[in-house]
Amino acid sequence: MSSVFHVSVKADGVQTKGDSHFYRGHIAERSDSIRDGIWAEWKWDGNSLTAQNCRYGMMPLYYFHSGDEFCISDSLESLLQEGAPRELDDAAIAVFLRRHNYLGNDTPFKAIRCLPPNSKLTWSNGLFRIESEAFRSSLQQLKRPAIIDAVIELFQQSMSRRLPKSDRFTVPLSGGKDSRQILFELIRQNRTPGFCVTSRHPPPRANGDAEVAAEVARRLKVECRTLEIRTLGLAEEEAKNGTLQFSSVEHQWAVPLSGFLAANVDTSYDGINVDCILYGEKRARLFAEGRFAELAEDFLGDSEAALSRVLKDRAYRRFSREKAIERMIEDLRVHAEQACPVSNYQFWGRTRRLVAPVPFGLMGAVETMHTPFLDRDFFDFVMSLPEAPMVGGHLYKEAIAKCYPEYSDIPYADLGLGAGPKKSYNRRFLGELSLHLAAKGRDTEMIDSPQTLASTIKAAVTGSQSSFEWLQPRLIVYLLQLERFSRDQA
Repeated sequence: MSSVFHVSVKADGVQTKGDSHFYRGHIAERSDSIRDGIWAEWKWDGNSLTAQNCRYGMMPLYYFHSGDEFCISDSLESLLQEGAPRELDDAAIAVFLRRHNYLGNDTPFKAIRCLPPNSKLTWSNGLFRIESEAFRSSLQQLKRPAIIDAVIELFQQSMSRRLPKSDRFTVPLSGGKDSRQILFELIRQNRTPGFCVTSRHPPPRANGDAEVAAEVARRLKVECRTLEIRTLGLAEEEAKNGTLQFSSVEHQWAVPLSGFLAANVDTSYDGINVDCILYGEKRARLFAEGRFAELAEDFLGDSEAALSRVLKDRAYRRFSREKAIERMIEDLRVHAEQACPVSNYQFWGRTRRLVAPVPFGLMGAVETMHTPFLDRDFFDFVMSLPEAPMVGGHLYKEAIAKCYPEYSDIPYADLGLGAGPKKSYNRRFLGELSLHLAAKGRDTEMIDSPQTLASTIKAAVTGSQSSFEWLQPRLIVYLLQLERFSRDQA
């Protein structure tokens, strides 16, 4: 259920509509006065609107303003329904087509912005102001044993601030490092969940995750409930996109999990963390040398052949690679002055906008979603470390092995691709998309419907995984849906 507040100055006075107060999130308990946690809020006092959020900005608020009118919501659709301009942001979408996430505070719509992290927004009688304090890190050099000891100590402290208030809590388990560390520490602090839950993934991703998660739970003598793969139909895909506020075409696996958590628990834990999966010596060097155009090219990858065939010529020119590069360069400059620019870009430019919408969007019905790796003390320490030692998560794994040696023999899942394509899975989705393109494709200004329809039908017949990946059918669905929103046809 979304919230929205709309205020405008008319000749006969100020008119308001919607929720005058909004708060969502949680505050972690600390002995000092620091307001730690993930949260966002706004308040209307009769004269002015004040909106604020936490230092990470992961509980998104969206707004538009124009002279004597201002509107804020946790939902893009609500803002559009309240009259926000529907003009698309060409540069933002140009990046999204190639990176599958938005940068900074972009949204698909030019007039709608996302509230920056650690910000205070005020609107009063037509006067608008945002004050933001950007995160700043300073590099520190420590020997590896000292880093591992600090990671252990700071994580234990973080978990002590985020213990569940009732027995209705769980830990969604993967085969990776973060979720098991949360579970291990909960049990060490005498908070054992009644069950854990894990999800299988749709193809082509391998499902070693579920098997390893089950083994972790078995060793801890905790029940593990496994949610099976459920193919999303076209309508479900569009509903997921809307819930994610159009921030991603991914995360199909999380839809069944979100429903399960909402029905069964009040508190859950998410392992969103600082990782260095985008780090590479080349990228670090390009940042250091200020070669942002080359860096943008590297991050954007090469999907031009597919995009040029799926998009109409006019749309391909409108959302051009040149516009994407220009927007990427602008964003990369923001992160260049940080001690660890690649990690900084990854966290603020990708994790915040692509990953966070799962725990704080799809899982939004869960009353409390704890994110212990975003504890202020833990986060600040990890963000001050050199990037190279963090690559691959090996440092975290060493910390887990040292703190919980009795479980150090449990393997980690292979996150690679599965053994083979799942043709039946692909055929259903591609078949629905073919019917949709045949019925609605003539109205689109984005998708080259005749060419794309022919390719989609062929891929639906074969069920080919390579065709599925090349066509990017979920991106096609996303663009058709976005186009309807932009035309006031949602």
